[in-house]
Amino acid sequence: MSTELFTVEVDSDIKRRADAVFEELGMSAGKAVNLLLNHVAVLKRIPKDFGQPPIPCLEDMTEEEFDKMIQEAFDEIKAGKGIPADEVRRMMESKYGIEI
Repeated sequence: MSTELFTVEVDSDIKRRADAVFEELGMSAGKAVNLLLNHVAVLKRIPKDFGQPPIPCLEDMTEEEFDKMIQEAFDEIKAGKGIPADEVRRMMESKYGIEI
C-alpha cells in the first residue's frame, strides 16, 4: 500500500476534541481519515447522517460550551433564523409518528 501526504484545514477546537477521542480509541487522526475515505471509496457515498451536526449531550458539555450553545441559539432567533414551534412540532410528529 502506498501513501500520500494530504493537508486539510480544520477548526483547531474541533481537531483538539477529535484528537482526544482518537487517543481514547488508540488511533490517529490519519487513521480516522483513512477509514472515512475508504468508506466513501468502497460504498461510493458518505456515511449516513455524516453531514448532520451531532446533537450535543448536556452531560458531556462544560458550562462554557453550554453557554456558547445557548447564546448561538439566541443569536439565530434574533437574526430571524428560527423555526416556529408549530412547524418543529409538525416535523417531529411526521418524522417519529408520535404526537407532541
